[in-house]
Amino acid sequence: MRRILLAAIAAAALAGPALAAESPAEAELTSALNRFADLVNKGDAPGALSYFVANPSITEDLAPYHWSGPQAGTDWLNGMAANGAKMGMTNIQMRFMPATMVQITGVRGYAVIPGELTYTFKDGAIRHAQGHITAAAEKFPAGWRFEALTWTWESAK
Repeated sequence: MRRILLAAIAAAALAGPALAAESPAEAELTSALNRFADLVNKGDAPGALSYFVANPSITEDLAPYHWSGPQAGTDWLNGMAANGAKMGMTNIQMRFMPATMVQITGVRGYAVIPGELTYTFKDGAIRHAQGHITAAAEKFPAGWRFEALTWTWESAK
């Protein structure tokens, strides 16, 4: 019984940070990422692009795999749209789960968020891909802006 109690205490101590509620700053950053995904899902490129800093860096599982500089966001979104059209995808939706890690230091933030990408093909077939988005961000008076975004593919169903 003592071993079970000690194991439960150790597990609770290890899980403590993961179970802690988000701070207001952490919640603001994860909310910004969710709003960004909603804008991308709706096809609102200008709205989505407003979440990037002037010279962002984006890494994605789509050639050329990395975009950086003033046109990075636009080039990335255009690349995703062209790839979707080439692959015969008619609907692409990103949904984020609760963050697995958020760190805030002053006006800098870092977040890792699991996500699921759902895409539909012209024949009606639906596919799902799991992965994580990792973001480095800076807080401005207008809110969080993304300096770097990386999508890391986990699996496809």
